[in-house]
Amino acid sequence: MIQYVLYITLLLTRIHASIYAIIPDCDEVFNYWEPLNFLTRFFGKQTWEYSPEFAIRSYGYLTQFSLFIYPINLIKYFSNYHNLNLPSYSLFYLIRFIMAISFTLAEIKLSKTLKFLNKSIGNWFLISQIFSPGMYQASISILPSTYTLLLGIISTNYIIQFFNTEKFISSIDNELYNLEKKSNDIKDDNSKIDELAPRTNMLLNLYSVSSPIITKSFTMVTLLTSIAGFVGWPFSMILISPFIIYTLLNSLYFQPKSILKTEYSSLKTFSTYLLSGISCAFFIAYFISQLDGLFYKKISYIAFNILSYNVLNTSNETGPDIFGIENSFWYAKNLLLNFHLFFIIAILNFLTIFNKYQLIIYKLPLLIWFLIFNTQPHKEERFIYPVYHLISISFAQFMSCETFNLNCFTKIFKKILNYFILFISIFIFLTRINNLNSNYSAPINIFKYLSDNSNNNLIQYNENICIGREWYHYPSSFFLQNNQRLKFTNSSFNGMLPGDFIEPKIHSFEGLVNSTSLLPIGFNNKNKFNPNFLIDNNSNCNYFIDIIKPINEKFNEISILNNNDWEIIYCNDILDVDNSYGIEKSLNIKNFLNTFIRKPWLNLQDDLSVIELNRKLMQMYGIKNPNGTQMFDGIYDNLKKLNNLIDNNFGNYLGEVKTNKFCIASRKTDSIN
Repeated sequence: MIQYVLYITLLLTRIHASIYAIIPDCDEVFNYWEPLNFLTRFFGKQTWEYSPEFAIRSYGYLTQFSLFIYPINLIKYFSNYHNLNLPSYSLFYLIRFIMAISFTLAEIKLSKTLKFLNKSIGNWFLISQIFSPGMYQASISILPSTYTLLLGIISTNYIIQFFNTEKFISSIDNELYNLEKKSNDIKDDNSKIDELAPRTNMLLNLYSVSSPIITKSFTMVTLLTSIAGFVGWPFSMILISPFIIYTLLNSLYFQPKSILKTEYSSLKTFSTYLLSGISCAFFIAYFISQLDGLFYKKISYIAFNILSYNVLNTSNETGPDIFGIENSFWYAKNLLLNFHLFFIIAILNFLTIFNKYQLIIYKLPLLIWFLIFNTQPHKEERFIYPVYHLISISFAQFMSCETFNLNCFTKIFKKILNYFILFISIFIFLTRINNLNSNYSAPINIFKYLSDNSNNNLIQYNENICIGREWYHYPSSFFLQNNQRLKFTNSSFNGMLPGDFIEPKIHSFEGLVNSTSLLPIGFNNKNKFNPNFLIDNNSNCNYFIDIIKPINEKFNEISILNNNDWEIIYCNDILDVDNSYGIEKSLNIKNFLNTFIRKPWLNLQDDLSVIELNRKLMQMYGIKNPNGTQMFDGIYDNLKKLNNLIDNNFGNYLGEVKTNKFCIASRKTDSIN
């Protein structure tokens, strides 16, 4: 029963994320959503990474997502007959929904397979996956690191299946060995030997069935990892290095004790694994290079280009460090926010006794990953996505271990600890998600409003949607109509802004590849500012997106506040990062308690007051068995007292949230040139 409740909760959480989650990383917008919009709608912003000169982003990776435009177009075709118009962002949310469903299925499958490690580990794994703010956000992204996380979950499932089958084959070998010893002891008694024959034949048949399964499991691991690495993110392939090394060495040194040794060949097994891995890697690398070659019109090894730029050919002017560096504790702080208690317990699990399966499945990959990425100066939250499920496995392994089941006292302590961890984790998850979705959803809401209230059928010219200092909050061109284009204006940002894809005259695949293969002017890989990517004249802006905050006149920024040229038409609140402080900046504790506890109790109290009034009237008129109660009267007052108590004693720690207005303004008609 609990298992199915977790399945449904996981599904609802993923679907909720697909609808309401924000886009926390502008890299996802400009390097993936924008090129995807170009592939499906033939316009969008282009980053330097997609210039054929550098080619460190894969069009082949985006092609799989672009295929979903066909069902959208089909729905649009039939909806025209019923005067129904799909919004421009339909594909955006469809892809998010598909990612949510894909993750749900993969996570449920892995939770079942994890029983190999421990009987109750699956439920704890799902709890971690459900109530981790990091998984909530990562599961609906189209970043390559999210893609590798999804394939990594499926790959881990096959790694466990490999070990499960290997263990089964080992038990078959031991059983056959025991039968051989027994047959040698009774070799003079033919009748007893004949009794052992059916058992021996059954075991041999089981071996013949299991042997291909273990080969298939290894092949699937290497295939999925090759796809994750060559199509998604090449660094992710390092995660299966412990498994590959173990498998190859074990194939050489493993020798059956029983009659199976006559059928087993170390060299043959080693060659099978090696050729299987090389074949998968070569096929995927060749396929994706050919697909990317269609768009760049040259041989393009994107995975190698990524390694070259980020590792092999870095300098003071190029490489990842020019985009910002962080200290050694950055990932730890980030994971405390995204995995809270789960992360702490996952670390504690490394101090427990472990076997080779735990070591290879999640402990060594986690150690290798953090050793590599924690030593890099440039750090990003998305770099940790590929090991999110391994953190959950480590947490689940600790929570499901038998350490606490020694006596009655420790069992009670463990039960209390379980409920405490569950309660705190759910509370942190809800307050964190409430914080993100309420304090940072303004950009998506603003551009949704713009898309829903624009009619490109009535306007024959292109409209310029301008944005300045808030450019990194742009949710993508999927929220623009076909006749609207994003333009940048002056701001204090002095790095490389995206340019525009060259829009093909003919909306076809040939037109696309002709545009993507052209060498754009003005890009560099040194993050140097190029003023040519700004709009020529601010008066050409039809709409302007900005926050209601004083501008920096030094950079000639546009202000929509007290400006006769602009009329503010719609606003949403967005977190004021500079003036907010304390825990409230990360967790909406006060707002959560007020929205989901105090206000509902107040509404209930009002309802009960009406019931109580009806009860008294019924008593006055002598009506028997009246319903109604006052048992909850005063609860809201008590909650208010509790809130004041918290403010007085912990106010400085909780802090305070300040907001700005994130607005869209339209140019006044009389100010248009």
